[in-house]
Order: sequence, then C-alpha cells, then structure tokens
Amino acid sequence: MGQSGVAVAAPFGASQMATLSALESRVDISIGAAACSQTFLCQQRSSSKCWTAKNVRISIAGFYGQLQTRSLKGRKDVCKQTLVQCGGRGYTDYKQLPSRDLGKRKRSSRQCFASAESGLIGAVATAPAQQEQLEGGAAIGEQTFTLTKEQINQTRLATRPYLDSVLASPERRPECTPYLLQHPPGAQVRGTVLLFHGFTGTPKQMSVLARYLFTAGYNVYNPSLAGQCYADTDRYWPRVDLRSEFYDPVAAAAARDPALRKFFAALGAVGAAAPDERPPETPNLVEMAGVVAALLRLRPDLASIVQCIVQDDHPDFDKYFESNHMKYLEHAEKRMAEVAELPGPLITIGLSVGGAVALALAAAHPTRVAAVVAFAPFLKVHGEVRAQYVNLVGPLHLRETGYDPALQFSVGCYTANQRFGRTLVAAESVDALARVPTLLVLTENEDAADVAENEALSARLAAADAGGARAPHLLLKYAEDARVPHPMVDPLEESQGMSNAYWRTMYQETLRFLLHREIDVENFRSAESSPDLPRPPEPEAAVANGKEEVPQGTESATSRWPSVVLALAILAFGLTMIVNREKCLVFLKQLVST
Repeated sequence: MGQSGVAVAAPFGASQMATLSALESRVDISIGAAACSQTFLCQQRSSSKCWTAKNVRISIAGFYGQLQTRSLKGRKDVCKQTLVQCGGRGYTDYKQLPSRDLGKRKRSSRQCFASAESGLIGAVATAPAQQEQLEGGAAIGEQTFTLTKEQINQTRLATRPYLDSVLASPERRPECTPYLLQHPPGAQVRGTVLLFHGFTGTPKQMSVLARYLFTAGYNVYNPSLAGQCYADTDRYWPRVDLRSEFYDPVAAAAARDPALRKFFAALGAVGAAAPDERPPETPNLVEMAGVVAALLRLRPDLASIVQCIVQDDHPDFDKYFESNHMKYLEHAEKRMAEVAELPGPLITIGLSVGGAVALALAAAHPTRVAAVVAFAPFLKVHGEVRAQYVNLVGPLHLRETGYDPALQFSVGCYTANQRFGRTLVAAESVDALARVPTLLVLTENEDAADVAENEALSARLAAADAGGARAPHLLLKYAEDARVPHPMVDPLEESQGMSNAYWRTMYQETLRFLLHREIDVENFRSAESSPDLPRPPEPEAAVANGKEEVPQGTESATSRWPSVVLALAILAFGLTMIVNREKCLVFLKQLVST
C-alpha cells in the first residue's frame, strides 16, 4: 500500500461507518488516487470489498472466483459477508454493482483487484481529525502485503552500498556482518522489521529474533549501530569529549596527583603505566567514586562543567564538549531509507542503546514507524556512582574494555550513549512517541540501563495516550528471581553469570504485540512456548559456530561473493578461449579424460 495509508485489517465497524457517513458530503475519491493525503483500507483476507457511501466513489474489489478459497460457495459467502459488514448490500460479484454500464463495472472490479495485489485495496480520503478516530481500530500486523520483484530489487540496490562498504573495510570487526532478510517475489508479508543490537554488540546478537520474525512473515533488516562494525572505536564510535582548552588543565592536574596519575595512565589518558600498575579494565564502584571525588577536589570547576551534561539541553554544552551522539539517529535514518520500498508497516526493535535508537527513530518519524519494541533501552546509566563517573570521567579520554579484550573504547562512548538517551525524555519526543505503539521489556537484574528512567518514560507515554492518542504503551519487567540479564535478546549470551531462560516466550510476546498490540503476561512469565503463536527456532538454527548462517532470501555483506568469484572465473576462461582457443581445447580434453 502507499506509505500514506493506514491499514485496517477487519471490515469497518458500526462506529467507523458512522464516521464515514458524516464525511460523505465532503469526500470524493477514486480507487488508487495518488492525491490522497490520508488513506483507510478495508480488507477481508485476500478479498477486499469497500463500502460505498453517498457521493463517495469506491469500487468493489475483485471477482469472487479469484479469492483464495477452494470452495466456490465459500468464495461467494466471503464476498457476501464482507460486503454486508462493510455496509454493502450483499453483492456477490461485479454484475450486481450499482452501475448501468456492465463494462464499467467489470473495469472497476479489475482495477480495485489489481490495486489489492500491489497493497492498495481501496481508499477513502479524510481529514487528520478523522484519522485519530479510525486509527488503531484493528491490528496493523494482521494485514498482509504482496512483495514484488521490483520492490526486492530496489531494496537490494539501496542496501548494497552499505553492506558492501562494511565488508570491504579492513577495520571491520570479524564477527560483524549486517544483513537483510527478504521473502521471495509474490510472498505475502506483514511488513518490515528494523533491528538494532546493543552497545559493543553486533547484528549476531539479534540473529535468533531476526529469524523468528522472518518466519512469521516480516522482512528483516539487521544492520549495526552507528560505527560499531569497526574496530577503530576512536574514529567511528559516537563519543563525547571535553574540548582541549578545558581538558589540558585537567590532565595536567591529574599528572601531578600520584593516585590519579596511576589511574589515568593505566587507562590510556596520561603518560604510560607499568604492567603491574594497571587497574581492572572496568573500575569497580569504589574506584569510580574515589576518582570522581579526587577530580572534584583538584578541579572544583568540573562540577559546573559536568552540569552541562547532566542537565538536558544545557545551553553551554557545545562550549565545553565535542559530541556526535546524534550519529546514532542519523545512521538509523539512512538504514530506514534503504528499505523504504518494501511494503507494509515499518517496525523498529532494539536492545540497550539499540532500544534507544528504535525509540528515537519512531519519535523522529512517528508517521513512518508503526510500532516499537525496546528491550532494556539505554536512556540513563544504571546507578548514581556509575552515572557520575561516566559524566565526569567519560569526556577525559579514559578507556575501557568490553566483552572482547581486544575491543577498547573511550568511556566517552558511554557518555554519548547517555546523552543520546536523554533526548528521548524531552517533551517533544514524548509527544511524538505517544502516537506510536510501544512495548518496553525490562529486567530487575540491570547493570547498564536505569530501570526507573524506563518506567518513568512508559508512564509518561501512557499518560499522553490517555490525553487523546490511541496508541497502546505497554511495559513488561522480569523479576529479580527470573535471573534475566540486561542483554536479554540473545539466548546464548551470558552476563553477570545469567542468561535469559524465558527468551522463547519473550519472542512470542514481541510477535503478539506486533500482530495484535497486546500481550499475554502469563505467557511472558512462562519458560514454555505458547501453542497459539509460532515456536521460536533454537539458537543453533540461526547461529552456527559463532557465525551467521545465511538463510534463503538473505542479502548480506558476504552472501554475494561466491557467485561473484564464479562469474569472474567464467569470464576469465572465456577471454582465454578467445585469445588461445587451441590450448583451451587441449586443457578441456585432458580435464574430461581425467
């Protein structure tokens, strides 16, 4: 369907019919009109019968003989039932349409049926005020759209530069391979899911969920977070740094303090440290608190400087700091544009910082993003001591080591994460998100993202929703005894000695939310899959030996190279045949005889 449309999965109800009746004196539209500012669709499975109001020119779509029902009587019954529910008079084929010209009736039916095949079933132009009344009347996830070969090819062309650039870079992290899962031409799809992994992670972190949503009928794009496919963290990863005119005096003061000099030198900020002087890669809370206190003792002016980070939208932030934290959103917007040709609604799903990216994309484009699922979104650093450390020490060029010992990054990357997350609690972001259905999944065993901040955001969205928006805003939280860690999406990932034993039902409730905009709390709390939704695949089916399995329909940064090499080999042999035909024939004869 056209991106201006709002899909309605079931025929219009009585209240919706009354709304259309009130519009009949102002509405005049023909099928598939590109000039519609708003579009509402009426669909019953593969048939599409649209109600006709006074002075509203709407065609009844399709011949009953072309419906996907084996029984002829069943096809007629579907037509009749759908038309009655849509306000019609029980027409069962085009011959009964209220038109004097039989040819026009046939053409009208064929036109609407053709529109249904391309995703546009029927249209009624209306004003934005009426969109509020009809929107959310049925789950958009129930709607399906026909995927065409042209859409597939256009999307491949759009995503290929990004995928190829990642593969070709000598600085690519070996385990980082973004990819696109597309269904074959003619498939009925529910829409497109855009996935975002967590901080320091890779697309592999979301691969099992990607496969599950793909088999459920979605096209899935699984890129990396901004810059995080590259090992050169200083060059590519978003970060916040204190400007040199303010940093240099702090570094000089730290160099004169024995304790701070040892700490700073070991973490790569000042001087060089002896091997036996190196502290843990990630300081504990006591060390963090000590460093914060020592810095404030040496440089009391740092307290006022740090307020520029702590206070959202502080006017002096750019005076003291250099930051590219909005690179997260800019990168995501480029990936979203690359799948713009795919039919159906766009869903954004993310973990941790990726969850914040998924929310930010919806806040920036509330009319484009149909729903958001955010797992432990990173809006604020967990714990006050850690937050103070990140805000004060992060911009001072200190470094930490992630789960991979070879991967070191500036603590200022955490500062950028928090700075980016804080943009989501701004009033304008909350107002925009209130129009988009959201599901937040949290855990009490948190060591990265602040739980209270996420709960506060969900409450604000729910309050805004009560003020007039129709979108649902739901929150699920694992209790402490469930032992679900912050990186809860990947079934194989452990953190704090824990992994998510409830990942199967978490996946199912994610799908339920996309399909119906609701959740089953009892199923969410269970470790056993519910029979009323598809069972998620086992992790080994999506990940083998730590590497991505490239499924059928995948467009990835690696999946094209074997065919490219074969094509080049054939081309080289063909050129050799032209230059020296006799030697090539002798070689082929020897090869055959062998």
